[in-house]
Amino acid sequence: MNHREDDTTQENEGKQVQQELEEQLRAFGNTMSDAFAHGFEGRGMDIGDRAFDVGKAAVHAANYGISEAGKAMRQARDSYYQSQRQAHANGGTAEQYAGMPQWARNFFASRPELTPVEKLRKCAKERYSSGVALLAVGITFAVLFGLGAVGCLIGLGIISPAALGDVVVSTAEGGGILMTGTDYAMNTAYNVLGIVSSVLGLATAGFGWMAACGVSQREAGRQMGQLADLADSMDGGKGLPVEMLADLTHQKKKKTLKRLKKSIRKGWLNAWLDEKTETVYLTAEDYRAAQERPEPQPAPAQPEQGDTAETPLNLETARRFAKVLEQEQQLMQDAQGVEELAAVVCTHAHEDHVGGLPSVLAVYPTHAVYAPTRTYASKVFDDFVYYADQQRLEITIPSPGDSWTLGETSVTVLGPVQSYADPNDTSIILRVEYGDTSFLFTGDMETTAENDMLDYWGSRMSWKADVLKVGHHGSDTSTGYRFLNEVSPDYAVISVGKGNAYGHPHEEPLSRLNQAGITILRTDELGTIVARTDGKEVTFTWDNQSANPENAEPAQPVQFIGNVNSHKFHAPDCANLPSEKKRIIFDTYEEAIDAGYTPCGSCLG
Repeated sequence: MNHREDDTTQENEGKQVQQELEEQLRAFGNTMSDAFAHGFEGRGMDIGDRAFDVGKAAVHAANYGISEAGKAMRQARDSYYQSQRQAHANGGTAEQYAGMPQWARNFFASRPELTPVEKLRKCAKERYSSGVALLAVGITFAVLFGLGAVGCLIGLGIISPAALGDVVVSTAEGGGILMTGTDYAMNTAYNVLGIVSSVLGLATAGFGWMAACGVSQREAGRQMGQLADLADSMDGGKGLPVEMLADLTHQKKKKTLKRLKKSIRKGWLNAWLDEKTETVYLTAEDYRAAQERPEPQPAPAQPEQGDTAETPLNLETARRFAKVLEQEQQLMQDAQGVEELAAVVCTHAHEDHVGGLPSVLAVYPTHAVYAPTRTYASKVFDDFVYYADQQRLEITIPSPGDSWTLGETSVTVLGPVQSYADPNDTSIILRVEYGDTSFLFTGDMETTAENDMLDYWGSRMSWKADVLKVGHHGSDTSTGYRFLNEVSPDYAVISVGKGNAYGHPHEEPLSRLNQAGITILRTDELGTIVARTDGKEVTFTWDNQSANPENAEPAQPVQFIGNVNSHKFHAPDCANLPSEKKRIIFDTYEEAIDAGYTPCGSCLG
């Protein structure tokens, strides 16, 4: 049956229902008219039958109307689903085909099933919100009732007979017991206050317990949110190690495991915990698959020197730096790419500097590894040491003045010149020279180490460099005036993340670079920056072709300002500059020193 025949049938059925109701109403009307005209005697049964028929016809009509409304709703829904499928098949949008208002589309649209991670994140939000609500209510009422209980306890201590006075004397019948009005009032007051204080104390304890539950639920919600973040960064189907969650939450694994068990037991967390492997699974299917998975075979013995074997990155390194491996593999396919490395230098042990090196050592054969230390309390640095050991390489701690050559390129270690508590100041400083061009790499070295290095080398080192890798991502604690005046680069490259939480690069070093007329290249604006040199000139390329380096302004002479009274000299932006009458200008740092002036401790260290 086609749609036209179906519509005709429905129309005929509707007419029949309407006609039936009209006929019954007409017959009932005739009956009632006849009864009024000839009297109601003997017509009661007839009138009742007619009324029953009318009611039955009305019910039939109502049912028909409801049925037709339901059919219309179903047809609308089917039409919507069909339009969705058609839109999807034609590459268009649902609005183009649905022919329905937005509210109708929203009403009939089926809700997509949430992924396990989305369910986990939703549950985390609900648990965290309920925890915050319980905590707020619990603390509020615990404080209120607690204050009331304390007030009652204080009242029990301050009520005295003198305050009440002697009123009357009563006699207990038959007992011969006399009780003054004072005693009676005191006894009653103490009893009432005692009862009230007990009730308030119990209420305080109850709301205190509610606040404790709120804290527990809030922490559970927070942990579940962190678990969701971990699941986003990993393949949740393979399970989420409890150890990694413990590292993420900065907790001991035992405590993290205990909280996970509690959340699962209470129904807060819809997950499955494999206590044997200490792994969390977000679906029952993944958990069963893991249980059915065969036991891993013991790891083979480490190959001897000269043997080849793939050593996979441990989980922590793979999770954080998988993109590094991908980029390195692309480089290896590059015709200009290298197949092995002469040396790998870890400037210092902070994770943002050592982070990619484990994957580098896992991929590339390397002849030497340099770092300012052999131990550091981080898993990433442990990975770095591990893969150095895999290549039978001992980490070398270089000394100032150490150098080596790479073809026609010479590399010289300039720092650190002494030991520091701050790992940033322990950064290995390298000067790289090729032909007439030179590069200075400073790691995260700060002003203290800069000045120490300048004092250590003095005139024995030529500091002038064409390209300066700005220290510590452009922090205001690096790239001091004295250091910048000595290096005097043409280009300054700042390695910094876009929108980072530290506010790097800071305005102070940027201002110094601009005043010195130095062209600034920033990775947050340009992307990956590559410098090339033919021994005479340095050229740069970068990823973001729509952006350009910050063009150098005309160089302003970088001078030092001395105070003729205190015989101290300052950087031009020092907050302690002397008045114009007390100033003396020095063109160089050494000129000020030779004149008997001492550097300002605030701006020049």
